Amino acid sequence: MGLGAWMCGLIGAGAVVATAGFILLIFQLIFLLHKRMCTPILPCTWTKAVEPPNDKDYHTSADFGKSFTFKEIEECCEGFSNLIGETRLYHVYKGILHDGTEVAVKRAKKCAEIQIEIERNFHFQVELLSRIHHQYLANLIGFCEEKQQRLLVFQYAPNGSLFNNLHGDDECLSWKQRMGVAVGTASALAYLHQSCGYTIVHGDLTSHNVLLADDFSAKVCGIGMQVQSTLVNTPKGQVASGDSVDFKGRGMKSLSDDVYSFGVLLLELISGKSAFSENPGKIVEWASQFLQSREQMTILADAALKNVVPVELYSVCEIARLCIQTEAASRPGMEEVLFMLVQSLGIGLEQGAAPLNDAVA
Repeated sequence: MGLGAWMCGLIGAGAVVATAGFILLIFQLIFLLHKRMCTPILPCTWTKAVEPPNDKDYHTSADFGKSFTFKEIEECCEGFSNLIGETRLYHVYKGILHDGTEVAVKRAKKCAEIQIEIERNFHFQVELLSRIHHQYLANLIGFCEEKQQRLLVFQYAPNGSLFNNLHGDDECLSWKQRMGVAVGTASALAYLHQSCGYTIVHGDLTSHNVLLADDFSAKVCGIGMQVQSTLVNTPKGQVASGDSVDFKGRGMKSLSDDVYSFGVLLLELISGKSAFSENPGKIVEWASQFLQSREQMTILADAALKNVVPVELYSVCEIARLCIQTEAASRPGMEEVLFMLVQSLGIGLEQGAAPLNDAVA
């Protein structure tokens, strides 16, 4: 065989390989688009062989996490002397269990006007949150239902909320720490949306509802649960900020709303600016003008950060842009968002936290 024929054969083989690779890429893109278009956002369905909580038959049992006595919780909270927060329905106290575990205890307020709402909210949280557990959620440990006392026991996050760490007077979170929080939060949302056996909409994802553990890993809380069963006569339910239950389905949110909220959270992590403020106003409106080119993206970076990795910044800005698109159907799913973050940042899910000794930069 002559050299010319050999070269022609080699070129021909290369062309075949290139064409095959191109065709494979096209098929992959078609598959992803088809998957996104065919995956319904609603209705939210229960896919496990467990009936959802029923509005007409509230109950709790040992199947729904550890049941504490009121005396046990009162002792671990030292007589409820360490108040660390408050919501519309609950006072929040810090406590330490007998095994040394630090916990955050939500004690229902005693108010006749909201008593029915408290009962619904309490049982709803116990029956659902006790079935879901994830590394990056503020998981429910147990509860107490004794006479008129209603208490929920959660994992404690000693470093406070992401909002306070970004916008308070504390030392600035490093770029690495912020990206770890982004990956952890995305992982928690992907779990709620597709991997926990149910389809759960958070409904109120903000930097206030992302707590930071001792290693600065994310602990997502305040789950605004929206669960719609395919079973007949099962009520719809939503818990906004973990408090008010709406069983009539008013103000219901979708998975794409969570994606949008995550995009806003990414912009907060990148810029260090809050989602809403007098200056620059709504962060989405302000940041959108800088998401069109790499040169402009650098303007978004928090001036307090020193060791921002440019390639990572560009990638995270692009992911944020995809998440905050006006058309909900155009936004990626949280599993796609998580995949893009992990690929762009090179952070494994088990590394969704920066070490304690990570330098502030």
